[in-house]
Amino acid sequence: MKPVLFHKRALAGLLAAVAFGVPAVSWWSGREGLTPAGVGAVVAAEPGPVDPAVAAPKDVSAPQSVNPRPAGATHDEAPQIEFFPRPSKTESRIFEALDKPTTVDFADTSLVFCLAYLQDYHKFSVLIDRRALDDAGVKLDQPITLRAAGITLRSILKLLLEPVQLLYVVENDLLKITTVSSYSKRLITRIYPVRDLSSNQVVAREGTKDAPVTERPGDLETAITKTIDPDSWDDKAGPASITFVTASGSLVIRQTPPAHEKILRLLRDLREARRIGQRVPDKKVAPTTSWRFRGPRRAEAYSLVGILDLDGDGKGDRDLILDMIAASTGKVDNEIDEQGVLRVDGQVEDRPSFSDRTKFIVLGKIPQPADLSDADQIATSLKIAEHYMLLEAQARERGVRTIGLEEFVRFIGFERVTAPGPDTPPRD
Repeated sequence: MKPVLFHKRALAGLLAAVAFGVPAVSWWSGREGLTPAGVGAVVAAEPGPVDPAVAAPKDVSAPQSVNPRPAGATHDEAPQIEFFPRPSKTESRIFEALDKPTTVDFADTSLVFCLAYLQDYHKFSVLIDRRALDDAGVKLDQPITLRAAGITLRSILKLLLEPVQLLYVVENDLLKITTVSSYSKRLITRIYPVRDLSSNQVVAREGTKDAPVTERPGDLETAITKTIDPDSWDDKAGPASITFVTASGSLVIRQTPPAHEKILRLLRDLREARRIGQRVPDKKVAPTTSWRFRGPRRAEAYSLVGILDLDGDGKGDRDLILDMIAASTGKVDNEIDEQGVLRVDGQVEDRPSFSDRTKFIVLGKIPQPADLSDADQIATSLKIAEHYMLLEAQARERGVRTIGLEEFVRFIGFERVTAPGPDTPPRD
């Protein structure tokens, strides 16, 4: 049987279905001579002959040109390439798309149409492993209801796929949709340059006069193996392994594709935490930061969304923002707070409502479901994202722009003032 493709008219039907909440199904059969050129397709993979050379995983043991640090770089700098074998250009675009904000409005829309919409939205190919889905009894026509804006494609896919025990894998220039069980034992090897995180040596050696020197995992290895699928590693009789190679300052990790994605996210978070930590000065000479109003006053209305963090400490500064708006003679017409509660002119409501004075949507941080495991936290994130989706739709109709927090603070006339700490040496 030949692959089943979506005709572009089917995609138009999908968009109409999403817009009006009515699923409309139109299939392209893929008969010979009738496949339209340039169709953006979701491909349902059928069993067929497999070329062993193509199906075999990449051999990372073969010699490769690995230079994680450019000439002149220090050990403290993050590598330009996050892992090897490096992804193709198409795969790199897919990885980038996974972290891009995505707006969806699915109302009883079939899973396969949801995937077709995401493919068209982000402009890459999606392959559905139909044999694996059929073996697991997963139906593509099951209805999905999901309304959200401001969360990433990675989060959207988690919300669509995890409830039905599906996952996505980026491979062979495609985003492949398959079952968790089909990839639970498939291991691939990646090399992660981590010299910037490892303090020159990940494996620690310890011993005494009366006992031989033994090796124990370093902090980075321990962080990975204790937080990411702990029972899957070889020290727990699992199939996965992790090895630090001193010469290249790299970790060689053999794990499942879903685990590799978690490892990559953990390494990124560690680098971000390290970057933030480097910005924190010694407490004895810590300067104080305040805000000074320089004007002009603007009698405008604004809509606030999410966690409003001005100083980068991960905590919301909503009260400070509200005081700044009041000082500039502005007002808040819509407010979606950290708990996902929507207030319109101070009153809790189900739907946002712009006024004639609304100037901007001020977008703070929306927690990403892809980074959360607690069901209550995910539900709160979705409440914020759904209210923001409705707010964004009204903004498009009225031509209201969405801006970030720093730009907003400058617009309403405030500037940051940093005063020396009590022990800061005076300037000459």
